[in-house]
Amino acid sequence: MQLGVSFLVLAMLLTPAVDGVAKTLSSEHTPMMIAFLRYLSAGLIALALARATGRRIEIPQGDRVGQVLRTMLIMGAMTSLIAALGMVPMAKAVGGFLIAPIVSGILGILVWGERPSAARLAGSALAVMGAAVLMRPEAGLEPGSLFALLGGALLGAYLSATRGATTQTDPLSTLAVQCLLGAGLLAPFALAGGLPALSPELLVSVPGT
Repeated sequence: MQLGVSFLVLAMLLTPAVDGVAKTLSSEHTPMMIAFLRYLSAGLIALALARATGRRIEIPQGDRVGQVLRTMLIMGAMTSLIAALGMVPMAKAVGGFLIAPIVSGILGILVWGERPSAARLAGSALAVMGAAVLMRPEAGLEPGSLFALLGGALLGAYLSATRGATTQTDPLSTLAVQCLLGAGLLAPFALAGGLPALSPELLVSVPGT
């Protein structure tokens, strides 16, 4: 339990740094290229770790469609966030992701038959207020804000979809498969204009969700 919490805190601390790198790179590279390299580098790291620890990388036969669906959702969420980071301030881009718990909660009620609780309703209300403070909808929603909201909605759908996973696999296997599959899905769009000049900055960020 304590180890899991430690990993969660570490991930939350690293996420702003990763988003900052993506925002810097967005001035020279497309969101598709940045997302593609993030997923590719993360997948290769996961594969190396799996090989070093003797873990098997596999996609359960009964969950292949679900794996592709979840990968498409998180891929869309991260690509939308990267697009938003290139258009609006980081706080506004990240603010759109605050709607993810709301979308996840709504889908949980509609799809999985979950019952709303006072704690969830209170959390959703706080998320709405946080998003409103950061995004300032009264000033109008620009394209970057719409991308941020789209990313938040897709992330919420992803979180809901993970509840319907039919099998539980090794986390490292799930990470490797999801990242490499996501890189494969993004590759045609990212490489349509040719390969960029690779630099260390392009390879330092890994998916934060």
